[in-house]
Amino acid sequence: DQPRSRGLGDVYKRQCKEKEGIWMAKKLSPWCKEAKKKMIDMDLEVNELASSLGLTRPYVSSVLNGRVYSPVAVKKISDYLQIPDADSE
Repeated sequence: DQPRSRGLGDVYKRQCKEKEGIWMAKKLSPWCKEAKKKMIDMDLEVNELASSLGLTRPYVSSVLNGRVYSPVAVKKISDYLQIPDADSE
């Protein structure tokens, strides 16, 4: 049996741990929520969006989930999804 990985996900979970020992996910910004809703409405997957924008799937996923903020990426995604970008809210 292999020992369980202690990758970056474990570090992230420890950073989000609440005092009572409950795992709490980072709250999504209004822009992240709007982008995800629009993708559902358009029946668009992250890999399709990334490919259309010339970006990698992991990078687009990180932007959509609020782990990475890039004004350029947010603008590209916003324009493609036809939603206001985070700076115009």
